Amino acid sequence: MTLIKELHQNTRNMSLLYVEDDEQLRLQMNSMFQEIFKHVDLAENGELGLAKYKEWLETEKTPYDLVITDINMPQMNGIEMTKAIYEINPLQPVVVVSAHNESDYLIELLRIGVSNFLIKPIQHDMLVTTLYKATQVIINERLIKSHYKQIEKLNAELAVQSEQLRQSNEALKEKNIAIEKSMRIIEGMQHKNQLNRTMQPIPSRMTNARENSMKKETSVNPPSALKKVEQVIDNIACEFHYKGLKESQLAVLSETLNTYVDSLPQKPSYTPLRNALRELSSTISKRPECSNIEDLERIFCRLESFFFIYSKFQNEWSSIDDSNFEGLCQSIANEISSLIDIWQCKH
Repeated sequence: MTLIKELHQNTRNMSLLYVEDDEQLRLQMNSMFQEIFKHVDLAENGELGLAKYKEWLETEKTPYDLVITDINMPQMNGIEMTKAIYEINPLQPVVVVSAHNESDYLIELLRIGVSNFLIKPIQHDMLVTTLYKATQVIINERLIKSHYKQIEKLNAELAVQSEQLRQSNEALKEKNIAIEKSMRIIEGMQHKNQLNRTMQPIPSRMTNARENSMKKETSVNPPSALKKVEQVIDNIACEFHYKGLKESQLAVLSETLNTYVDSLPQKPSYTPLRNALRELSSTISKRPECSNIEDLERIFCRLESFFFIYSKFQNEWSSIDDSNFEGLCQSIANEISSLIDIWQCKH
């Protein structure tokens, strides 16, 4: 099956909000979106787009499956609209359309959680590829939610069975855990692919001193330390549906994260990163204030997504010059602050 056919399979039941102030482009893209998506709404600026979003949510009792927005628009630009949408729905999938001269917005967009981008002028192949990746994530999330519901139903049925069925139930749980891990690996690969695209504008020039420094940093900052953090998060995320969230698990996660922080170089440019990670470690040593399944899913989804992207960021250290490195460290520290707020249920 070709990519365009797979895209049609993904989007045949999906809704789209498309926000673009260029009337000619808006109408041109709308004619194509109408052939792909089940429902398409248009808006010519961020203010009207946000109003459309709220109206759809109130009427349909569910958000749009996908939002595509330009950046520079009157009344309210795409970044402001996206921030407002994330306040309503932090997990809303968004694709940002950007001109080449708007690369300065990249860090801000990454900071607020956008990972899907299209560059003007929009090329058909790139549009299809980006839409496919974005909608495939949505499909995967739906499959995971459906799978969770099936597990809950199955657990309820198994609860009334005799002790002889208990061992079969445990074996089935193990298989379900393996399936969930596979789904998370797929999501991680998509995050990494998106990061590869967004990291391209970062200069790769580096002084000899920076190269020598990075060699030293590599020796004291083994990838296995960060990998251990990811593994602990993954294990907790796969188990709390069945066994609940235990303080002992959070203590292990906090200790593992502290071990990783201890391995970071003691350089001034790393200070915001170290401090933010220390604060995150202290925060996650205590149970989240929100403890229902939906909130825990959201919290651990954001944790997993962050550390997938952060691990890629660490791999790119050797190719980032000093001026950009300090800025990116601060940007990552800001994102960690958002994670802390989510853990404390402030979002």
